[in-house]
Formats: sequence, structure tokens, C-alpha cells
Amino acid sequence: MPLHDAMLDLFCQAARLGGELFRENVADTAAMTDKQISAMEEHAATFAVDGLQTLYGHVLTTKVHRLVQHLGDELRGRGNLWEGDTSENEKLHSSCKRMFRRTNKRGPTVALQMMRCDEAQSAVFRGVHDSDAAASSQTASADTAAASSDDEDTTPANPAQSTAQLLFTGRGDRVRVGGLAEDPALRQLPAVLDLEADDYVTVHNTVRIIARFEWGAPGVL
Repeated sequence: MPLHDAMLDLFCQAARLGGELFRENVADTAAMTDKQISAMEEHAATFAVDGLQTLYGHVLTTKVHRLVQHLGDELRGRGNLWEGDTSENEKLHSSCKRMFRRTNKRGPTVALQMMRCDEAQSAVFRGVHDSDAAASSQTASADTAAASSDDEDTTPANPAQSTAQLLFTGRGDRVRVGGLAEDPALRQLPAVLDLEADDYVTVHNTVRIIARFEWGAPGVL
């Protein structure tokens, strides 16, 4: 069936199984026939195996396992389904927890990781662009290379010393200055740029700067 119909069917199966487990207010809430339990077992397997794991892959959790494998035995033995957890073998997870704490729970936050990823991606694109530009330059000067003198100065241009000398890379978005000024942190932007609210500026996700971290330190990109 189409994906949207499959999702709707999955939620309907969950609602049906939940209604059978919790039921309505009746006179004797503990009374349940074996036929009802068998039907609930079948509905649980259909929901978890045919529906949930088909759409989301092999979801192997203790809750799904108990729902599919132990629902009937729990209802016949105790009349209730104990929610699955990992309390009995929690110590077996200690190594996994240590590894987790040494990754996302330690050091840079998720936002900083995303910023570093964006910077790394921009650096890769910049390197590819520079490589293509260098290859085109070599191709264009191939015919005149033989006529150049041996003592020709091939020293590259001086590196940028200030942020103003750097070029933007990547695609930028044109945004109204008035829209940016709606952010409280940017409310002074029109005055700083000496622009009107209806003017447009180009906004880039990644901007390179030349930074100096201490007195007399050389510039660092």
C-alpha cells in the first residue's frame, strides 16, 4: 500500500491494541478469556512485526520484544503486562555508557559540532574550487610557458592580512535588512550598515575571518 496509508494503518493497529489492553470501564476489569488473549497476541505481532519493523526497520527494543513474545504469558499468568526495561542487566551497558559520555556528553555541544561540520564542508568545497581554478590557469598558460624567461618571479601573491581581503565562497541568500532587524540581536543592523529596511543584503552561512588572538600575534585564518 502507499506509504501514507501504511502509516495510518500502523497507528490504527496501535490504537486497536491499546484499546484491547486498557479497555473501557467495565464491571469486572480482571476477567479476560483465553480467546481474547490469543487475539491480542496476534494483533501485537501484526502491529510490531508486519507494521512497525516493516516501516522502521528491525526495531529491537525490550518493549517491543515483551509486547510480541511475552504478552500472552504475562496476561495469562499475572493479568498484566510488565513494561520492559534493562534493570536486570544494566551493568552490561556500562561500557556503552562510558563510550557515550566520551562522545556527545563530553566536549563540544551538538550545535558546535554542526558548525565545525559546516566549516569542514566549506573548506572541502573551497579546496575543490581552488584546485579547478589552478588547473584552468595552468591550461590557459600552457602555450605561453615556453616563451617565459627562466628567472621569472613565480612567487605567489601575499596572503590576506585582513578580513576585508578575503573572498566569499559558496552561495549566499539575499535577505531584507528589515527582516534581519526583527531579531533583537540585529536591531542595530540598519544603522550600522547605513541602509533602509527595504534594502537587501547577501547573507552567507560560513564567513572566513582573519583573527589576531594576542598583541603582536600574526594573523590566523
